[in-house]
Amino acid sequence: IHLLEERMRLAKKIGVIKKQNNVAIFDKDQFKKVRKCFAKAATEHGLDKGFAKTVINAIHEESVRTQNALMDSN
Repeated sequence: IHLLEERMRLAKKIGVIKKQNNVAIFDKDQFKKVRKCFAKAATEHGLDKGFAKTVINAIHEESVRTQNALMDSN
């Protein structure tokens, strides 16, 4: 839980930077790279690739939601 909290804190900081620089929240190509790397690392540690993709998708969705909320504020 602590790591997820840290990830969301970083998502907020990244969201602020994106807002200040008028950068899109979602970069499809970058997310594909992250997802592939995450799945590879998971399998290297004995975890199921599908499970890893489910986890990274959930984390990513929450990060995007958090950043969208920042973009919509003031």
